[in-house]
Amino acid sequence: VVSAATTRELSIPTIGIGSGASCSGQVLVFHDLLGFLQHPHHAAVVPKFCKRYANVSDTIQTALAEYVADVRSEAFPSEQYSPYRIPEEELHALRKTLRGSGYLNAADECMQGGSAATDSDSDDGSN
Repeated sequence: VVSAATTRELSIPTIGIGSGASCSGQVLVFHDLLGFLQHPHHAAVVPKFCKRYANVSDTIQTALAEYVADVRSEAFPSEQYSPYRIPEEELHALRKTLRGSGYLNAADECMQGGSAATDSDSDDGSN
């Protein structure tokens, strides 16, 4: 009743969350709508006005567990998911800038990880 009266009186849209169909629009917390959280308290207090359209929590929990396991085992990211390569001239410029700024360890890491490391990229600071 309150939402219907408010919507009728106002010249701007009203948005309801549990206020009934008389508002101009509706909003739901997507966690409620999708069954997103597994916290015991949350499961016990899903709002009465919320219609659950899915229960994705198990899928999300499984995916996150697989991701954590892959990262910890260093299976991810693999070469398949690391497709970007820096062009040789940019890699050389990066190493030179790092050395010139005193970041020798970072410059060395670029040499080890870069496909374009050459003898001209030595640590003598001449490049």
